[in-house]
Amino acid sequence: MDWEDVKDFFEKIWAQISPWFLKFFKTTTANLAESLKDIATVVVEQLEAGNLTSSEKQAAAFEAIVAAATSEGIEFTEKSVNLAIEMAVAILSDATTTDTSTSTTTDSTDSTESTTTTESSTFAASE
Repeated sequence: MDWEDVKDFFEKIWAQISPWFLKFFKTTTANLAESLKDIATVVVEQLEAGNLTSSEKQAAAFEAIVAAATSEGIEFTEKSVNLAIEMAVAILSDATTTDTSTSTTTDSTDSTESTTTTESSTFAASE
């Protein structure tokens, strides 16, 4: 058995198990992000009103979530914290859009005017 045979052997093994590893890590990141979702939502909501750029908000949110997760003993990875931030932004964006949507109708003798106003505030808005 030479080096090429050993290499081929391990490449075949890796080809068989790599999909499982990828699925495991994707699932793990999603699960960790889910466990951080509530913390992230509170942090992002607090930072949303501030006068920071989107990159400053991202950095501040990341630091605050890591600190909270560490103090509460919640396991996390860099990717799961970033995913939790994105989840929180989406949740708050959906809630803001739903809460601030108004529909008014004004009747007059000749016509009906209908106006819909939607305000949306996103954490990662362009600067």
